[in-house]
Amino acid sequence: MSPRSHSGPRLGAGHFRRMDAVHHWILNQLYDIGHSAMKYFLWILAASFSSALVFGVWVTSIEEKPMVRPGQEVAYQQVRQLLEEQQQTLESAGSAVPRAQCDEPFYDFGDMAPYTEASHEFLIRNTGNADLILRRGETTCTCTVADIGVVKVAPGESYPVKLTWRTGGSGRTFHQRATIHTNDPANPSIALELRGQVRVLVAPNIERILLEDIAPDSSTTINFLVGSEVWETFQIVRVDSTDAAVSISARLLDVAELRHGLRSAAEVEVRVQPQGQQGQGRLRLFVRPPQQWMDEYRQDQLRHSGGLSLQADDTILIEVPWSYRTLRRLSLYGEPVESYPPHLALGRVRMSDTSSKQWVLYARIRGTHVAEQVECTVQGIVGLTAEVSLKEGLERAGQTAVIRLKFTDEVHPAIYDRFHAGLLRLVARGEGLHETLELPIRLTVLADDA
Repeated sequence: MSPRSHSGPRLGAGHFRRMDAVHHWILNQLYDIGHSAMKYFLWILAASFSSALVFGVWVTSIEEKPMVRPGQEVAYQQVRQLLEEQQQTLESAGSAVPRAQCDEPFYDFGDMAPYTEASHEFLIRNTGNADLILRRGETTCTCTVADIGVVKVAPGESYPVKLTWRTGGSGRTFHQRATIHTNDPANPSIALELRGQVRVLVAPNIERILLEDIAPDSSTTINFLVGSEVWETFQIVRVDSTDAAVSISARLLDVAELRHGLRSAAEVEVRVQPQGQQGQGRLRLFVRPPQQWMDEYRQDQLRHSGGLSLQADDTILIEVPWSYRTLRRLSLYGEPVESYPPHLALGRVRMSDTSSKQWVLYARIRGTHVAEQVECTVQGIVGLTAEVSLKEGLERAGQTAVIRLKFTDEVHPAIYDRFHAGLLRLVARGEGLHETLELPIRLTVLADDA
């Protein structure tokens, strides 16, 4: 065999022709696929564009209508009608237009008392030659606008817009704003502003005086301040009370004693000497303000006073209500004692337990008078008795007596309720002392077989 001979078959010209035909067929298939995909893509793009166009036409054909809360339909229709009139006016010949003008859109209240309310009216004029439409806009959270609704102001006329603001606590500066919308093309909205400072003109640091549990034959004292965050000085001309049981005195504090932003203050001492078990009335303090403030008041009629009561002698009246309650000279304590309503609740006892059952009560005798004798009796309950013994310390004020309730052999089954109750009667006697205390007794004695 020749060295150039091959063991496999040879590739002839026919083989290459077949390969070219396969390649040509593959290329044709790829072209057809790409052409079909492009055609479908163009169809989808055209359909999407047509849908968007139709949707846009439908949306623009919808009448724009804002959300209206229930109950505001009439106001909405009024606003819409006036706005349509405004549009017609602007489009009509002659170009007649309204002109909104507020010469003083700012107002400074100056110093205002805490927790008071003040108002101011802003005047809006129509200087144009067409009707001016005003409607309420947004406000800050603590400023309110009088409900003007929708207002039409004729050319040359004006309309007052009232703003009201209620102060909070003292020691802060406020700046409130309200917006009024108009149909003036050059001034579509007007901002109205209120400013001021919340400060205490003069006031006590308490609302009322409440004194409880005062011991008999004793007195008690309480102090409070009357101060100002505005005045550097003032005078307390006189003080009095509606009840002789209360006496009052006052002194001005030095600058070094002032606290909590006060520029001037006076300390008031109230001494209560009870006359009876309880009482109530009012303290009255007459304060004379600085002369400069009085001059300003006469000019401005105390617009920032917070309703202070100015007297004929140019003093300011400050009133503080008070009440007191003293402890009873004779009181009873113990587990069976109920307060509402006052009575002794001894519960249920069977006849077999009456020989060992007892209750311990404590009687408290208050005041400077000494009890020389304490008596306790049970009325209306057969077979129930009371034994009394005074504790040591008879000579000191404030005594305690121990009372033991026990059954005797005369007890028998019975019901003593609120319709047929027994009675505990306690009497304390001594020099200058005669106190009596009575309490109903509720008790049920059961037979053993009940």
